[in-house]
Amino acid sequence: MKICHYCQSDMLEKRMFLFLKIPLAIILLFVPYGIFICWLPFLIPSNYACKKCGKEMQKPKEIDWREYKKIEQTEESKG
Repeated sequence: MKICHYCQSDMLEKRMFLFLKIPLAIILLFVPYGIFICWLPFLIPSNYACKKCGKEMQKPKEIDWREYKKIEQTEESKG
């Protein structure tokens, strides 16, 4: 399970920017030997955005779902 580094929320959205990657790949096809380099834009990693706090990150925190349940229980007991 992926969670936000800042607010520990699991409401993350993956932003792939395909609207930029696909046209760039098409443009690279017309460059000499472009058939060999047109896949390069798809190697750019996607970002994650938290819907709760609005922060963006390259790599979210990965935890097991049981650990997430423990975090939720401690937050409920605090607040």
